[in-house]
Amino acid sequence: LMSRAIGSLSHEVLVPSGLRASELALLWAVVALDTVPMSALADATLTDASTLSRTVSRLCDEGLCRIVHGDDRRARIVATTALGRRRFRDAMPHWERAQALARELVPVAEIERLARHVRRQRRNAPR
Repeated sequence: LMSRAIGSLSHEVLVPSGLRASELALLWAVVALDTVPMSALADATLTDASTLSRTVSRLCDEGLCRIVHGDDRRARIVATTALGRRRFRDAMPHWERAQALARELVPVAEIERLARHVRRQRRNAPR
């Protein structure tokens, strides 16, 4: 329930950026890593290959990323474009706004309390 509420909030606040939260997260990783093999991007973002491929394709279709090939033509490397870096920069104030609103809805101390509770439950769960 909390995940859906925060996700909905993020989606709504990010609308002016033209990016979904999942697209922004992936674009963020590519910007941070500069050029990155798809396999490393999947590892860095904990994204399965199918979801990663679809999201990267959308970013490429919008001109925000491009796929280049390394020495081995089978290796697909993702790189941002100038437009992608600009859209990322322009989206960040919207993301920061979403984070601020999320903190108002669920204070960080409450999230930390919930995380401790989940860890305790996991530790005490029958194996």
